[in-house]
Amino acid sequence: VQRVHALHAHRLLHRALEMAKEIGDKNRAAWALGDLGLSARDQGDNEKAVTYFLEGLAFARESGENRSVGVCLFNLAESYELARDLDTSRELWEQGLSLFRGEDDKTHVAWGLEGLAGAAYLSGDFKGAIQSHLESLKIKAEVMDKLGLAYSFEGLAQVAAAEQEPERAA
Repeated sequence: VQRVHALHAHRLLHRALEMAKEIGDKNRAAWALGDLGLSARDQGDNEKAVTYFLEGLAFARESGENRSVGVCLFNLAESYELARDLDTSRELWEQGLSLFRGEDDKTHVAWGLEGLAGAAYLSGDFKGAIQSHLESLKIKAEVMDKLGLAYSFEGLAQVAAAEQEPERAA
């Protein structure tokens, strides 16, 4: 059943992409490609996801919509992180963060910092991971992102566990 739903969603997203291209709406094309990328990644095809995200990034840049560009960068960063290309992942997180900081988009800055923390954690940079998680946590508290706060606490607990500090992790 889940596979049938995924195929149906895939067809609908491709149709949305076609329609966006037909009317010349590059921003909507970028979002459709982003959703196709997320769907591909959810189905276990990270390589295809990267292809969709890169194409979406090109459309987003052409549209001039910074939010679309930043979200594409973050989606790519997550995919490269999954592929364990942590240098590329970190670079993409930083590019997106720079863009969202320039827009003063605190919610996306917090998301980017969390992603950057994940890349630091995976590369064994626990100090950097803690720093990014704490900065993200502060912003999430400021914007009252309760679910985001939980993710930050979970990330900090992971780092504490990796540093063999079970009491701090708890």
